[in-house]
Amino acid sequence: MAIEDAVRSHRFKIGQSVNYTLGPFGVGSGSGVYKITQLLPPEGDDFQYKIKSAAEPHERVVKESLIAPDNAGTLIEGHYDV
Repeated sequence: MAIEDAVRSHRFKIGQSVNYTLGPFGVGSGSGVYKITQLLPPEGDDFQYKIKSAAEPHERVVKESLIAPDNAGTLIEGHYDV
């Protein structure tokens, strides 16, 4: 295992609210606020997550590069309170 692999970890935590942007312009039918439900192994250089929206019955698997912290969450002790 390379040193950079040991240092790099998931940016988001289970239960954290994130904004998911679908497509190159950040719009699409699936874009919106989701909660992280599971941390998944990376695909290439990009970590993956399972996310769930209250508006959808299913979960999605997304790359870390497609999600951002939801600014409505509150940062408490290094973790977002959702």
